Amino acid sequence: MVQKNEETYEDEWTLEVIFTERIAGLKNATLHRHFDIPEEAPKGLYDFKITVEDMNGTSLEETRKISLIDIEDYLDVFPHVSAFGVDKIDIDGKGGFNNFYNNGEFRNTENPSFRKDESIWASVQIGNIKGDGIMYGLLIKKSFDHKPETVEDIDFSKAIVTDLKQHSDYDEIRAFQSSYNTNFNNHYMYGAAYKIGADADNNLPNSNLVTGNKAWENGTYYYGYVYTNTTYNLSTFKYIEFEITGF
Repeated sequence: MVQKNEETYEDEWTLEVIFTERIAGLKNATLHRHFDIPEEAPKGLYDFKITVEDMNGTSLEETRKISLIDIEDYLDVFPHVSAFGVDKIDIDGKGGFNNFYNNGEFRNTENPSFRKDESIWASVQIGNIKGDGIMYGLLIKKSFDHKPETVEDIDFSKAIVTDLKQHSDYDEIRAFQSSYNTNFNNHYMYGAAYKIGADADNNLPNSNLVTGNKAWENGTYYYGYVYTNTTYNLSTFKYIEFEITGF
């Protein structure tokens, strides 16, 4: 673990742990090891590096960014997806909307797909947040193998932005949602619908054209939301997948 200064990204504190056990005679193996982080370790941003070396001296290194926190700072703040629903608007708009997915369940298992010119109308709620945060709705081809878990991880050359919401200066713990209650028969108005096959995405005010390697095509897509609380550097996400046809 190598702590990085969040402004200069220079090394500030380092912890090295070496496991000397050897595994021989296997082409593939799964290792599960634990180690303790010293109490004097400063909280902050780290590069977490894992290096594996075989008996011939060949090595492989993987690096991931992690944050070391003090749990006392986060007793109340715990971002999580507390509700996630997706509706489908028909091509001609005359059929109203159909409940497509709701909190873990596809409502029409015989046809869990979207067609060209149908629209996605989604609602997501993030619970236990405070301060500032940002949330993206994303459509991503499954073939890209890209499901970002933080806003920082989003590769916009692969992701079609269907929704973008932000909040700021929440001084108390509360929920954040992409829809709002009109107080009329408990009816919820969702954010803007997004049409499958649109020329540009909803990364407003600077939308991106849906061209190049992310141009529309038949196939399986990931669809979901990723949220990052920029005050506490905590994130959450939720994805489903479905087929898109008609291209």
